[in-house]
Amino acid sequence: MEILPTGLPDTGPDEPVVTFAMLTCRACGEHGPWVRTDEHEDVHAWDVEHQAATGHSHFYLWTLGRNTARIFRV
Repeated sequence: MEILPTGLPDTGPDEPVVTFAMLTCRACGEHGPWVRTDEHEDVHAWDVEHQAATGHSHFYLWTLGRNTARIFRV
């Protein structure tokens, strides 16, 4: 299964470090939304709701990071 990072929350072009996380159920493949982890959003809220609804309790935690850089030529 391939999960592409689509639907990421908006980020400013000059934000230095941006990190995201998403949980995927290992039993059925359903997944929660991408959330920013550098803003202390609660990434684990989706898995609690999913486990309560389905009984599934094993998840993959996907993480994605972006850093900005400037290239100076001499």
